[in-house]
Amino acid sequence: MRASLRAAVPIAFVALAMIAVGCSSDDSDDSVETTPATVTSVTSAVTTTTTTPPKAGGSIKVGQFSALGTFDPVNSLGGSGTVGGIELTAIYDTVLSRDDKTGAYVPRTAESMTPSADFLTWTLKLRSGIKFTDGTSYDAAAVKFNIERHSAPTSRSSSRAVLASNVKSITVTDPLTLTFTLNQPWAGFPVLFTRDVGMIASPTAVAAAGATFTSTPTKSGAGPFLVESFTPGESLVLARNDAYYGGKPYLDKITFVPMADAQRAYDGLSTRGLDAAFMRVPATIATARKNKDLTVLAERIAGGNIIDINAGVEVTCAGGVPAALCAGKPDGTKVKAQTPGTDVRVRRAIAAAVDPSVVNDRAYGGSALAGSQLFGKGFPLAPDVAGAKYDPELAKRLVTEAKAAGWDGTIRIYSIKDSAGQALGLTVSTMLQAVGMNPQVRSDFEPAGLLGKVLTDRDYDLVIWGAGFGENFDGNYLNAVRTYSTAGAAVRSGFSSAAMDAAVASMRTASTDADRRAAYGKVMQAMVDDVPSLPLLELENAFVSTKDLRGVVRGDNSTFLLDKAWLDR
Repeated sequence: MRASLRAAVPIAFVALAMIAVGCSSDDSDDSVETTPATVTSVTSAVTTTTTTPPKAGGSIKVGQFSALGTFDPVNSLGGSGTVGGIELTAIYDTVLSRDDKTGAYVPRTAESMTPSADFLTWTLKLRSGIKFTDGTSYDAAAVKFNIERHSAPTSRSSSRAVLASNVKSITVTDPLTLTFTLNQPWAGFPVLFTRDVGMIASPTAVAAAGATFTSTPTKSGAGPFLVESFTPGESLVLARNDAYYGGKPYLDKITFVPMADAQRAYDGLSTRGLDAAFMRVPATIATARKNKDLTVLAERIAGGNIIDINAGVEVTCAGGVPAALCAGKPDGTKVKAQTPGTDVRVRRAIAAAVDPSVVNDRAYGGSALAGSQLFGKGFPLAPDVAGAKYDPELAKRLVTEAKAAGWDGTIRIYSIKDSAGQALGLTVSTMLQAVGMNPQVRSDFEPAGLLGKVLTDRDYDLVIWGAGFGENFDGNYLNAVRTYSTAGAAVRSGFSSAAMDAAVASMRTASTDADRRAAYGKVMQAMVDDVPSLPLLELENAFVSTKDLRGVVRGDNSTFLLDKAWLDR
């Protein structure tokens, strides 16, 4: 698709209009401007892609990549499909979504979202008559309340940094309308509302639950389903919300169960023990595509496997937490982690020591796309910028220098415990050992446990996981802010670089495909120079289902929408 300025046109019974996106996978004409237009009113929900009339009734079981760790969108790590975004979207819905075919932002609980000519002011108009499942009104005050929770200084929201740096003020102008004034023009502002910021919870329910809101199911959403039961680490059962503003869902119930191992998930689909599953293993996804009884919806993920490096994260202690850094220290004490990655020589040694092609062979039998470029050849808007070069002799020299400065060579590596995660940990540790490091590898983490170890405890040196850079350029700007710019990375990994800050800022201001490609290139070059991370492989995030599960729609951020899903049985 070639992005361009378009008037609102009906697509699949939804009135859409283009907002600036860089989603094309072809070689677009770089001179074409992609100035955003307005998100206009929605007239109907997205339809199914079949001429068979949808059938009401039935229940499905879905294999999760990771067990749901929180019911609070503020703590949802951006609301990605890998960390509960599918479930949370089913409970809360989102203000907007994104059509994966056109790149347009699609109103859901919104009626419209309109920018000023200079993109400094945005007006959000909500649909009328929406109620949370606790009976209270889904209105402008509720939206403002939720965004302020994300923005609070004590918030652990993945979106706090981007909100703090971009949003100057939020004004409720009438019960269904908010005006956002930004600190600088941002044409991609609507992307926030397709993700965690767009998952709006009832202020009444949040206040009633207090500190237990993150773990206690409440009638707090306005989505197509509500929580029937929850057994942490085992299952989440959602029941149909008959009062859903978008029309009564077809499915009676959805049961989510943890199923990170892709082969187990595939076997579950084959035996009909599962109706759908989230997968990230290339060979298994390829097998599913060949299976005439299965349907695959997928998004390409740059940095699908990546080594993130703790460059000396700094925390402010509160109640002795995080314990690894703050045990016994008074509240308010600032502590900087003393990790090998604080030394740029160690970070550069890691980049020179690890060969992504070997990682691909050992972890995935060569079925992934290997490379140290964050955005590799063929990825939408990928620039021609080389990644880190595999050079074990350089790595040995850098390790020697770091040891001479006092490092003992020990470095911890964490990954998840499925077969791919174990292979990733072992392969990377072997290559680091070969250049003189003393790696201590742990590949026994469930996905939720690994997230907690890194993002809550801040207790890690290296972690091998997914970076989550998908096909939406605007979404990748959000991800870059939280992981690489000083505004976000300082609280996530301790990394700070003036060159990277400038590169990430160029993503926000990019207005043409040429600008976007150039911004990607600047980010990639800053990664090569200062090594906050080492990309290894491009993967896919895939929602694989049986053929008789219909009406599933791919949303943004590797989420998949189930409000119009139905069973053809």
